[in-house]
Amino acid sequence: MPRLHWIARLIAIILTFAPFGFWVWDAMLAGSSKFFFALAMLWLPSIVLSIITILIWESVADTWLVRFMYRVSFVGAWLNLAMAGLILYHIFGDYEAIVPDSLDSFLSIYGAFHFMLLLPAAMTFIPVSVLSLWRGGRKRSFLAIVALFVLIGSWLITSQRAEDSLRVQHDPCYEIVEGKLSSSYHVKGDWVCVVYYETTLGESYFKTLDGADAASFENVGYAYAKDSRHVYDGEKRVDFVDRDSFRFLGSGYYADRERVFYGLSRPLAGADPSSFVVLPGNYYAKDADHVYFHESELLGADAASFSVITDGYAKDTGRVYYSGRTIEGAHPEYFKLFNPRCSTDNAHVFCYDTMLDGIDVRTFRPIGDTDYLRDEDTMYYLDRKVDGVNVSAFRITSRDCGTDGIITVCSGEIKR
Repeated sequence: MPRLHWIARLIAIILTFAPFGFWVWDAMLAGSSKFFFALAMLWLPSIVLSIITILIWESVADTWLVRFMYRVSFVGAWLNLAMAGLILYHIFGDYEAIVPDSLDSFLSIYGAFHFMLLLPAAMTFIPVSVLSLWRGGRKRSFLAIVALFVLIGSWLITSQRAEDSLRVQHDPCYEIVEGKLSSSYHVKGDWVCVVYYETTLGESYFKTLDGADAASFENVGYAYAKDSRHVYDGEKRVDFVDRDSFRFLGSGYYADRERVFYGLSRPLAGADPSSFVVLPGNYYAKDADHVYFHESELLGADAASFSVITDGYAKDTGRVYYSGRTIEGAHPEYFKLFNPRCSTDNAHVFCYDTMLDGIDVRTFRPIGDTDYLRDEDTMYYLDRKVDGVNVSAFRITSRDCGTDGIITVCSGEIKR
């Protein structure tokens, strides 16, 4: 066999492995090394198929397999050019203004299919098509070489490194979000940067907050901020609050001169900003006349006597509450907690906001720091009675399981 054919084979094999190596390197530089195994598994079949085809080229050059590989690689090259154009427009164009959510979802699905299946196939099949140059198929070879250069060029644009470089040049705030953020904003020189939660490319990054004044910008709390001109909710301007008096009260509550908000979804009905306070524990708040659990008013609660007990429990002169719900039958004067799940008022036993029927209050006690409870004769899992268990012999074996030596109970269910 002429030497040129083996050189062609060697070049084709190098062209087969090179894209795979670049993609893995790019993924690792982008902090996506956890996808290395997935990339390898996706590329491996097409790499193996390409190498086998290259090695036995004379036997398969005119078969349907090679013709199919040629078509896949050619179509894949031009589709990748389209993907590169989409990414460039996503960076430099007014993407959000013209792309509806339905199309954005389609593009997300197409992007996943393209990068995980079509692109690896095209990048490994094109070298096989280029080999037809040495068989005299000049038209096909020319088109394959053009497709190869189109694919390499567009492929470099779609790499994470190239995309990051382009974005940084276009937007000085651009930076991939890594780890948990303490704030959705930060000031960078003369720019205010805000987190943008991407959908199409599956990542979040900082982008410039258009129109924000860095000199007067301040983070009000959580996802809200303001400057000398506007209040911001992420990258959106909020026009229905008073900018000068807008402030963070704590635990998701905000206020301006006239209204109190939980988040900025809607004002709390009847809340008075001048007397509004957030109570300890981050669950409850009140003003002079009303009590609130998050955004819901506790109807009938006495604001003057209302106080937090702990862990979502609270009381006033007439009632006891858990997570905004009244614990029916609980007497606030004698109410006390055994643990965050169990409580008593000396006449009843409660599991969260549910009264346990038939339990002996005198002999009741929790079983360790678990969801199991017992009195002298009966065992409960939270508010459910567990029948058939020898209470005296029962011992805890794990967080949710225990046994009396014969019967094992897990999450309140008997496992014999």
